[in-house]
Amino acid sequence: MLFKKIQYNLLKLIKNDFLIEFFRYLIRHNRIPNFKSPKTFNEKLAHCKLYNKNELYASLCDKYLVKDYVRNKIGNEYVLETLFITSNPDTIPFDDLPNSFIIKATHGSGWNIIVKNKKQANLSEIIKKCNFFLSMNYYYLGRERQYRNIKPQIMIEKLLIDENGDIPKDYKFFSFNGNVKFIQVDIDRDGNHRRNFYDYEWERMPFELNYPSYEYNIDKPMNFNKMLEISKKIGKEFNFTRIYLNSILNNVYFGEITFTPENN
Repeated sequence: MLFKKIQYNLLKLIKNDFLIEFFRYLIRHNRIPNFKSPKTFNEKLAHCKLYNKNELYASLCDKYLVKDYVRNKIGNEYVLETLFITSNPDTIPFDDLPNSFIIKATHGSGWNIIVKNKKQANLSEIIKKCNFFLSMNYYYLGRERQYRNIKPQIMIEKLLIDENGDIPKDYKFFSFNGNVKFIQVDIDRDGNHRRNFYDYEWERMPFELNYPSYEYNIDKPMNFNKMLEISKKIGKEFNFTRIYLNSILNNVYFGEITFTPENN
């Protein structure tokens, strides 16, 4: 955590978002970007980071506030109950929580702690990590402006487990004005993280992003049509968004909305 904190403090010193995004894009894609008149998907995501001032994006990237928005769009049955939320990790009532749960920082991405067995967890280390999350503004790490003004909080939810007793696959639907063009599937995120992409017809797509693909084909989820419907309802108001869902038996659960996935 010390190295990450040093990195964060150095990035925070640089005030020019355009300069940071220019060099980030150049290094990642090995070409000069056109942010003013974007043509490629990655340029359009960068344009969104630099110029989008829609305040709604901040509330939708807040992992707590977004729940009300989603309830109004698709119904409460798809939204996980918040077991506890706080700005002070010392107040987390571990004795009252179930044996397994997930802790999420509401103001960032990927700042999660999975607790599979509370009796074996190092609670003081969990509190320390939560305080580390709260000490940072996620905006400075990637200059995704939708995260800049989110209130830092720690939220706890039930840990989802699939029918095999494992952490479920993540299904992320890439929606353009409500039209789903492809789906990202992440497996074993807590271990050997792998990622496949499928099109609307569940045909595998021949590319990778940040993680190696899974060597075997992944079956279409049994709730696929329902997930498509949900993604269309949530995404139809936006030029682009990525909607994260889980499918377990006959149930679909909402995860999060992302506007600049993988900070690309």
